[in-house]
Parts: sequence; structure tokens; C-alpha cells
Amino acid sequence: MELIVIGAGASGLLAAAICSSKGVKCQVIEHMPVCGKKILMTGNGKCNITNLDMSEDKYYCEDKTFIHETLGKVSPKDVIDLFEGFGMLTRQRDGYVYPNSEQAAAVNNLLLNRCNEYGVEFHCECEVEEIEKTDAGYMVHTNQGDFEAENIILATGGMSYKKTGSDGSGYRLAKELGHSVNACVPALTALICREKYFKDIAGVRIKGIARLYLDKDLIDEQQGEIQFTDYGLSGIPIFNMSRRVSYLLKKKKHPFVLVDMMPSMEKEELHSYIANIKEKYPKSKVTDSLSYIVNSKMAVLITKNAGVSYSSKMIDINNNQIDAIIDQIKEFRGDVANIKGFDYCQVTAGGVSVKEINPENFESKLCDGLYIAGEMIDVDGICGGYNLHFAFAGAMLAAWDIIKNQIR
Repeated sequence: MELIVIGAGASGLLAAAICSSKGVKCQVIEHMPVCGKKILMTGNGKCNITNLDMSEDKYYCEDKTFIHETLGKVSPKDVIDLFEGFGMLTRQRDGYVYPNSEQAAAVNNLLLNRCNEYGVEFHCECEVEEIEKTDAGYMVHTNQGDFEAENIILATGGMSYKKTGSDGSGYRLAKELGHSVNACVPALTALICREKYFKDIAGVRIKGIARLYLDKDLIDEQQGEIQFTDYGLSGIPIFNMSRRVSYLLKKKKHPFVLVDMMPSMEKEELHSYIANIKEKYPKSKVTDSLSYIVNSKMAVLITKNAGVSYSSKMIDINNNQIDAIIDQIKEFRGDVANIKGFDYCQVTAGGVSVKEINPENFESKLCDGLYIAGEMIDVDGICGGYNLHFAFAGAMLAAWDIIKNQIR
């Protein structure tokens, strides 16, 4: 039995390594000069391969039963055992699982080395022009000639980080083979806000809650470290809500984010706290007093946004001004103008419909012997190793099925 894997990313390389280790003759076609470029960027260069806190609610998908069945077949332990079986030690921190070296290069090198050891044939800078269904399987027409195999795994990635090779070209191939591709938008990315005052607080990080609104409706809420940038908002909580923002913007909606910088205190409690400071230290500057509560750069901006003079002392402000300051601390606003797009996002939301893929083995329901894995599929997870787990899970299920069919 022969296999062609199109795309040398996380899912493609793992599938090739597994299949070739069991005697399947495998060729990998990659249109970039080198393999696994996107793997090197994952987890801030540490490659968070899975997460022990695994559940279907960590994913977005048009049919959650697809995620449920996938996770039921491939657990975090299965991923860890596979990589450790290939020779890589892992470590976990708060449920996040990394290679023991905490180097993404270790994961990429491991997969490439195992593929090479098991005789995988690589064709880099090879552009797929067409995939033709034949009586014997598939003929793949490329700029380097034609390749034939009984099975194909499409694992070309989505559209995120295009410079790594994820340019959406796999969607065209899937469509030509009859598959539906749901609208794609950037996910796990930062938000560009309209307010110019973000430049004044660039670099500030706070532990808080970000709440996404459309008009008066609360759309999403995420907690964690929020980063303020010169263009708007970033950080894991923002990344985790960005796919919702992307779809709202696609519909020409105008969402906004309110950041609670002090979720541990209610407004009334915070008012009493600031009023007490005013009573005890009336000659203290307002900006100085606030800098003991929030970042000093943020204290200056909060004072300005609340309509309080920079030179004002605590004795100079009234209760209405204290309330205005508290509103800034508890509901700091960012009107979303756009998102950081496909060149910056970590993952693509949208893709090949899961309704056309068998969750048992990730084989196409439309074309026998065609498997689809990884970011190409309309499944995206939150930050924390969930997207890599899904990529690896699809690769494992597809590979196991191909090996099983070979043994028959």
C-alpha cells in the first residue's frame, strides 16, 4: 500500500511517521522549501503538544459530536505515549504538556528524523496542481511530475501564518474533490481598537476579565493576563474571544470589549477604598494614588479618561469623579475596528465541513481513501495545546486506519 501526504506540518508529518513505521510506503509533498515551519512557532517556540484538561468545550465546531468522538478515541495520554514512544520526553505545567526541552524544534526534528529513518520520501517546493481520482486510488499532478498512491492525506493547514506555507491552497483541492469549505476567518489573534489612547499604555499587562459585547448583549467573557498594545488588545483572553469577533466583523457588526482590571473588587468596594485614600491622604496626587492600584501608565490614562486633571489631588475630586475613575478601572473600553489578520493569527476558524468527514478515522465520506486532517478542518480550539492535539489526533486516527487496511 502506498500513501501520499500533502502538507508537511504537524498532522502530515506525524501521519507519515506512524504509517511508515508500520511499513506503509509514504511520500510527503510540501510546497515550502523546508518542512514543519509552523511547528517551530507554536507555543511561543515551546510547542504545547496537548493539554491534560481536555474536553469538547475547548473547541468550536459546527457539530460538537465530531469533537466528542475524536477526543473519545485520542486522549492527551495517547498523544504523550506516542511521542514518548518515538523517543521524546515530555513535561507538563498546569496541565500544559511540552517536550521536556521546551523547544518546538525538538518536536519538528523528532518527526522529521522518524520519517527519514522509516524511509519517507520528501518532495519540497512541490506545488500540487490537481488531484485525480483513479481506479487504483489517486494521481497527484504537481510541478515536479505525477505521483500515484492508493491513499491520500490532505494536511495542508489553514490560512494562519501564511509565511509558514498555510496559504489556504488545500481548500481548493478539497473543493475540487467535492468537499464543502465553510467561511474562514482568523482566530487566536489580537484586536485592533479605534481608541488612540492605547498608544499611551502599550506594554501594560494586567490580570483581569475581558468581556465582549455587541450593543448591550454579552457575547463572550475570558479571564487571564490581558496585554495592552499600541493598536489595541492582546493576550490569551483576547485570543480566545477573537474568533467570535472575526465572525461579527464579517457580518459588519461593531463589537466592543470592556476590561475589568480589578475583578476581585466590586464597584462599591472600590469606591470605599478610594474614598478612604482621599480621607487619609488628601494632598496625594490622584495619579500617584491610582498607581498603587493599577499600573502607573494606566493610572495616568484613567485619570485623563475620567475627566480629572493630571495635577489634581485627592481632595480635589468628588464622588462623581471617583465613580468615573472606577468605571475606567472596571469597564475600560476598546471599540473593535478590526482583528490582526491571517498573517498574525495562530489558527483558522472555518474550513472543510466535519459533516463530510468520518470522525472514526478522518476519512472523507465523499472519496474513499482520502483523509483530511489538521487545521484544514472546520474545528478550532482555544489557546493551550488544543489545536495541536486535534491535529495530532486526526493524524493518528487516519494513520491507524490506513495501517489497519494494509494488514487486511
